[in-house]
Amino acid sequence: MGSVSAAPASDGRVVGPAADSIGATCKKKSRKHIVRKYYRGPQFYTLRCGTKTWGWKHIKARHGWDKTMDKKISAAIWSGKPNGRGGFSTYTGRKAVMTAQTPAEQALARSYTTGDGSVRFDIAALSVDRLPQGHTLLTYQLRVQRQGMPDERWAVALPWEDKSFTDVLDSLAPDPERLRQLVHLVRALLEEWWDTKGYNRQSAKLGHRLL
Repeated sequence: MGSVSAAPASDGRVVGPAADSIGATCKKKSRKHIVRKYYRGPQFYTLRCGTKTWGWKHIKARHGWDKTMDKKISAAIWSGKPNGRGGFSTYTGRKAVMTAQTPAEQALARSYTTGDGSVRFDIAALSVDRLPQGHTLLTYQLRVQRQGMPDERWAVALPWEDKSFTDVLDSLAPDPERLRQLVHLVRALLEEWWDTKGYNRQSAKLGHRLL
């Protein structure tokens, strides 16, 4: 494992091997091995060894890796401001210099059109709140667009209780296939809410229309 480092509470807590020993750790461990937990209060984001397409190895190959990069990620997660897309950003003036937002949060916050082309969900904001027992609440603010119909603005809170995807939600570089599965499932829930809110009480309770 290497040495475990813990930053002062005021800077956010980081748990895992020393930054300069992660390469050696990942040579010995599997791709799913966790090398970092970045904390923001009780919540944490994980970083696994991964491969060239995801995880620490992907970050190192694409952006480089050293103690400075490690500290920038930690600072963005701990002290960054919510950026309206489910993550956190640190700024110099008005320019975002570092964003801490998991790929899952980025993917779930992207606008999209349904497979049949009849409805577009234009997502303005997404907040991802961790709840007790490993559950998650995905709260969307969105504009629903349909051909020949007035646009409608909604806020909808989707409860997500499938704990098997917790690692995908929290990972800074998740397995691409599992990320695609998560996005597909969440979008299916969003579309089910839209299709059933007019006659299903449970669905109706999840959202409210914005003026």
